[in-house]
Amino acid sequence: MQINFDPVVKEKGDYDVVFARRVFLLGEEGEKRFNEEFKLHYNILQSSIDSITGADTVPAAVYTLQGVKVANPTTPGIYIVTGADGTTRKVVVR
Repeated sequence: MQINFDPVVKEKGDYDVVFARRVFLLGEEGEKRFNEEFKLHYNILQSSIDSITGADTVPAAVYTLQGVKVANPTTPGIYIVTGADGTTRKVVVR
């Protein structure tokens, strides 16, 4: 099951989603069993990123989190990218 919020919840804080009794049919169609009311609680620890801007320059070097230099990060994971100006940033490849 996937729940999408519109508008998207992006602010940090605690949130509860309450599903009313009999919202979801449980089991097979002929059984007619429904859920009881239940609540999902979740916490957003930091605000989300609204947009990402990047430099149009080629990175000076790309490293794995273990410090291994890679030429072309195509395997999914988190990489550390260093710029020619000495800046560093984390990049996620999916």
